[in-house]
Amino acid sequence: MISRTSLCFWKDELVGFFTLIADTIEAKAVIDGIEHYEYRKYPGVKIARLAVDTRFKRRGIGTYLLLAAIGKTLSVCENIGCRYILVDSKKNSIGFYQKNEFKLVEKYKNREFIPMYLNMQPIIAEINIESND
Repeated sequence: MISRTSLCFWKDELVGFFTLIADTIEAKAVIDGIEHYEYRKYPGVKIARLAVDTRFKRRGIGTYLLLAAIGKTLSVCENIGCRYILVDSKKNSIGFYQKNEFKLVEKYKNREFIPMYLNMQPIIAEINIESND
């Protein structure tokens, strides 16, 4: 399977969707990686598309879709190595992703689509702490 798309409906109407694909990110591009990491790239899952119908913007659907994408990625991480969630953000969406803890890849911040990433390890650690309580 090359990609997987999830759809979001409200009253039988498509209001948004996201698509996930396998990807990698250069180890040197991240600021919160593992010290002395021996490989050139980290494994990740990329949000290749995340969109909300313009009639439904500013209602929290984008955040809901992002959290659903993170949830799906966490379930994948239980079975395979995956450290980062990645996105190539449009410039007008950078604030949305930063608000949700994504970081810019500074080296490429002048591109049309700016690479961003979210480190999954703190999320996984938090889940493990809560499940041990």
